[in-house]
Amino acid sequence: SKYLRGVSFIAVAAFFCAALFSYSPLDPSFSTATDTQATNMLGVVGSYTSDLLLSIFGFAAYLFIVCPFVW
Repeated sequence: SKYLRGVSFIAVAAFFCAALFSYSPLDPSFSTATDTQATNMLGVVGSYTSDLLLSIFGFAAYLFIVCPFVW
């Protein structure tokens, strides 16, 4: 249903928001090999997700947070 789809979009946007705004280039990720623990709010999953989004899309990755609310 449309309600479930809307809630899903907002949940994904909240996940991206937490991952991107707590991004640290020193966290373990695809572009950084380190033995330190991730400081990202979502842990290692958030660290890899934010690194991947920022590597592919740059600062346009932050639009993934806005789009579900506009949709």
